[in-house]
Amino acid sequence: MTRSRNEILVMKFGGTSLGTARRIGRAARRIRHAWRAGVRPVVVVSATGHTTDRILARLPRMGESA
Repeated sequence: MTRSRNEILVMKFGGTSLGTARRIGRAARRIRHAWRAGVRPVVVVSATGHTTDRILARLPRMGESA
């Protein structure tokens, strides 16, 4: 089933879904599949696996030097 190229699909990837090269490839295949199905993907990417956790873990130490 082909869809209208006017249809937009928002796809959000982040965290563990982008944590390895293999998972990034999987996300890319999903985006390509959406494009080939006839929709216009809008891709939102957030921090990769555990990046936010590492930033939050450093916040208390950063506050001590301020």
